[in-house]
Amino acid sequence: MRVLIADDHEVVRKGVRSLLRTQQNIDICGEAVDGRDAVEKAKLLQPDLVLMDISMPNLNGFEATREILSAIPQTQVVILSEHETAQMVQQALYAGAHGYVVKSSISKNLFTALEKVGRREIFLDPGISGSGDYQTDVREAVQANVAFERRSRLAAIVESSDDAIISKDLNGFITSWNASAERIFGFTAEEAIGQPITIIIPPELHDQEAEILGRIKSGEHIDHYETVGLRKDKLKRNMSLSISPVRDSTGKIVGASKIAFDITERKELELNPV
Repeated sequence: MRVLIADDHEVVRKGVRSLLRTQQNIDICGEAVDGRDAVEKAKLLQPDLVLMDISMPNLNGFEATREILSAIPQTQVVILSEHETAQMVQQALYAGAHGYVVKSSISKNLFTALEKVGRREIFLDPGISGSGDYQTDVREAVQANVAFERRSRLAAIVESSDDAIISKDLNGFITSWNASAERIFGFTAEEAIGQPITIIIPPELHDQEAEILGRIKSGEHIDHYETVGLRKDKLKRNMSLSISPVRDSTGKIVGASKIAFDITERKELELNPV
């Protein structure tokens, strides 16, 4: 486990460093002296886990945690704090932290925290007690934390896909556009988002798009639909589309997600076999 230590007090960093070095499976990849430094070091070093103080200059630990998890969702954060209140634990969980250890109990609880967090479990210092209402809040925060991780992983998958993945609203306007969509169609995300989906559809096929949108509004999924796409440079490409309705938390259809695969080369081989 590669660990980044973030605390504005050298004495604390030294103590944590000495403790971690007793474990062979832990590599201290860096140290940060404030919240902003923690974010920059995390982006550079890509640690498995960040041990994060709360009260730091430039950026507090909660804000730094949010920025780190937004940029590197696979990294986990354990808060190390002097505060022993339920309210601080709640804030840590809602920021996305995976664990909370009180500094006075680091020698007792830190390795248990690292073990549990390494298994993707939440660790809360057992020395902190709370009311029943607080425990309910913690469960809600944990659920929010898990949902955030799932969304972050999904976003990473979408962005790294070789296929164009595009979403649009029910009026046919583009709402998301991944890197492969930029490569296949030639438009950057800034150029595409907010524009009608017809910018990548030849004019003679606009009626076809209206028909597809109608099918999506009725809840239909469309798989391996072969059509023609239009690049920014006006070149046409043969495409295979899979289109699914996008629903909000209530189940209402609010848009469509389109996966587009360029099959131009395959079509050319079918017409001109070797």
